[in-house]
Amino acid sequence: MKKKLAILLSAVMVAGVIPMTALAGTTTYVNKTVTVEKGDTTNEESLVVIKDGNDDIAASSEDQTFTMTLEGAEWLDEMENIKEGATPAKYDVTGIASVVKAGDKKVTVTIDAGASEKYYRIPLFTKITDKGDITVTVDGKDSLVSSATCVYAVCTSGAATAKIEKTVNIPETGAVIKDITISETTAGAIDRAKKIELKLNKNFKFTDCGSYIPVLGDDFVDYIEIDPTNNKKIIIHLDNTVPVKKATEFIISGIEVTPDDAKIGAVAEITVSGADVTKTTFEAGTYTDYGVKIAIYDEDEEIPTF
Repeated sequence: MKKKLAILLSAVMVAGVIPMTALAGTTTYVNKTVTVEKGDTTNEESLVVIKDGNDDIAASSEDQTFTMTLEGAEWLDEMENIKEGATPAKYDVTGIASVVKAGDKKVTVTIDAGASEKYYRIPLFTKITDKGDITVTVDGKDSLVSSATCVYAVCTSGAATAKIEKTVNIPETGAVIKDITISETTAGAIDRAKKIELKLNKNFKFTDCGSYIPVLGDDFVDYIEIDPTNNKKIIIHLDNTVPVKKATEFIISGIEVTPDDAKIGAVAEITVSGADVTKTTFEAGTYTDYGVKIAIYDEDEEIPTF
């Protein structure tokens, strides 16, 4: 009797720690992981697949409703067209009753109570917003669908860099420094929702923010200004509404730097950072004295002619 009771208690304890979805005969996975760049969109090439291995869903007389949540991406409106008889996908979505967006990150999916498919395929129409592994988490809730978190895309971590041609001599009245070039190694490497900043070290100030010259790729620079509250900073404002299509390169030309209580020989350094541009500090110029030397000559000496 004690042995039977122990076995019964063990069974109760096991049932208490195993999620109900783990007992279901369904398997949830992604058919393919694609390589993308930030700002790209995914389509029916990537699918969440639910395999009804033991016909659990087919045997049920109830709808199966679950959620899918993204990390590193946002759902596109096309998701709500994914249902039996009205889908842009090239895959058969028989049995999918509806897909409803619940914000940018989550959708609710319902499999019809009368469905009897071995596989249910849900295309992933998304826009990539972050770098690294992009995941979709299927939460089975109270349904027979198994929960899982799957990587369906990998966003390449392209870099954005800044450089200057060479240094210049900077007199007391200031000087225009050489062009600064900012470039992306891959499209979308610069976060267009943020700002790029150029900062001077102490004892120098910006007296002209220069102008923007596009070279390659997308034109997403909005405008440039010297920070109204800090003349040691230039802000490059970006336009986040420009679609990400090509890697970009642009030049900031005509920036003027002036000594600000600096000593002769002081070096003006500019640090470029922000919007995922690799933080870089480079020398822009050196404060140089362009003084005039005066000499006194005897009246009998020949005065040189210039």
